[in-house]
Amino acid sequence: MGDCLFTAMDIIPTALVAPGYYATMGPGVPLGLGLQAASNKRPLMLVSDGAFQMTDWEFGNCRRYKWNPIVLVFNNTAWGTLKAF
Repeated sequence: MGDCLFTAMDIIPTALVAPGYYATMGPGVPLGLGLQAASNKRPLMLVSDGAFQMTDWEFGNCRRYKWNPIVLVFNNTAWGTLKAF
């Protein structure tokens, strides 16, 4: 989450939905889909590879509700906390 959060903060100033600086793993996809459901705006989701593995099944709802998110998956090949050890 950290890589995605800090990358998103460097993009043009815009509305940002994120779990803050707690580096929570996994909320990107549900937050993005919830944003589209509530606002009908097309979200750009920045998701890490580990978090994507936990929540990719949520995209099964896109066809039913006609959602069309843009998803960028960051592949850093490791969970940063474990990589440090």
